[in-house]
Amino acid sequence: MKNNKGFTLIELLVVVLIIGILAAIALPQYFKAVAKSRATEALMITKNVKDAAERYALANNGSYPATLDELDISINTSTKTYDYALTGTTIVATAKDPNHGANITYVFGESQTKPTCADKNSADKICIGLGLS
Repeated sequence: MKNNKGFTLIELLVVVLIIGILAAIALPQYFKAVAKSRATEALMITKNVKDAAERYALANNGSYPATLDELDISINTSTKTYDYALTGTTIVATAKDPNHGANITYVFGESQTKPTCADKNSADKICIGLGLS
């Protein structure tokens, strides 16, 4: 009798099918996790800008900075995934791809609020995951 060592075509097809099913389930979850981590980074940057702007106001008799350049931190106003802008007492992080990010607004100063999501689109789940309204 001949002793065959190896896999049959059916066995190989079943393995490929199982890998395909796992990939179809895992990839969307991976992309959601990446989008949430990018939004978390944007949230942390907006909080850092808020803290720096409040330090600026303490040092300058209550007047807030007009631009990000006046702060005591170094921030890149345009990253691969987000653009940042400071207007008065509001810092805004705008996602470059609204389908894979959340636009975050943080108002501080006298009318201090917690960060919020400025839009209602497919980023809602990201906002909820970050505890933002």
